[in-house]
Amino acid sequence: MSLTNRRSGKENGFTLIELLVAMAISGVVLAGIYEAYLDQLRTTITQQRIVDMNQNLRAAVLIMERDLRMNGANPTGNASAGFVTAEDAKLRIAMDDGGTDNEENNTNNAIDDGNDNDDDGLTDEGVDDVDNDGDGEVDEADEAEWYDGDITDESEVIEFDLNNGNLRRRANSQGSDDPTDGTGITKWIATNIDAINFVYLDDDGDVLTTPVTGSDLDDIRSVQVTIIARSGDTVPVLMRKHTDNTIYSNPQGTVILDKSAAPDQFRRQMVTTTIKCRNMGL
Repeated sequence: MSLTNRRSGKENGFTLIELLVAMAISGVVLAGIYEAYLDQLRTTITQQRIVDMNQNLRAAVLIMERDLRMNGANPTGNASAGFVTAEDAKLRIAMDDGGTDNEENNTNNAIDDGNDNDDDGLTDEGVDDVDNDGDGEVDEADEAEWYDGDITDESEVIEFDLNNGNLRRRANSQGSDDPTDGTGITKWIATNIDAINFVYLDDDGDVLTTPVTGSDLDDIRSVQVTIIARSGDTVPVLMRKHTDNTIYSNPQGTVILDKSAAPDQFRRQMVTTTIKCRNMGL
C-alpha cells in the first residue's frame, strides 16, 4: 500500500501580500510616532531656550535693581555718591555702603577703621562687644558703622554696559573709585543680550536728555531699564521655526533694536522696568 502526501487546502503563515500590507501599516504607524516624537522634542528645546532667556533677564534685572536702589547712599554727606555716568547704553553709579569687603579686622573699611564715622561718640560699633541698639544681641552686623564718607571701598562704584552680547557689571577695587582702571572686578550678569537702554527720569517723572551730565546728574530720581535678550548664541536645528523681524522700542518710542531689515531665526524677549533710586535727592 503506498502513501500519498496530500497538501491541505489551508496553510499556516502569511502570504507575501499580507506581509507587505502589514509592513506598510507598521511603517505608517512608526512614521507617525517618530513625527510626534520630533514635534515634542522641538517643543521641549524651544521651551527650554525661552525659559533660559527669561531667567537670564530676571537675574540681570534683580542685580541692577539692587545696585541702583543703593546708588547715592551717603550717610555722612562727605562721599561723592550718586550718578557718575548716565548714557543711553552705559551708566556708572557710586555709593558709600562700606563695600563688599567691609569685614572685621579690615582696617581699610568703615566697620573696623578706628574712626567714629557717624559722630555719635562710639567707635567701630558692631565690633565693640557692646549691645549698641539694646536688643540683647552684641556686635550685630546692623550695629556696625557700614559707611565711612568715601566711595573707595571695594564695589562702591559700579558700571553697567554691554560688551559683545554680554551685560557687564564692573566694580572698583579697594582704594580706587574707577571700576575700569584694570584692578576692579568684572562679571557677566547676563549673556546673549542684544540691546540695553537706559532712560533717566527726574522727580516729576520727566525724561532727561541723554547723556545726562554735570549738575543735571543730581536731578535723576529713577532709571527706566530696557533689556532685549535672545534665545542662545545659536539656533538649534530642532528648535521650532521662527522668524524675528520685530522693531523693538522703549516706552518713549525710541527704537533700540530693528530686526525688520535683517530678520533671523532667534526668539527674543524684551523687558522694561523702572527702578527708583531711593537715596537720590535726600
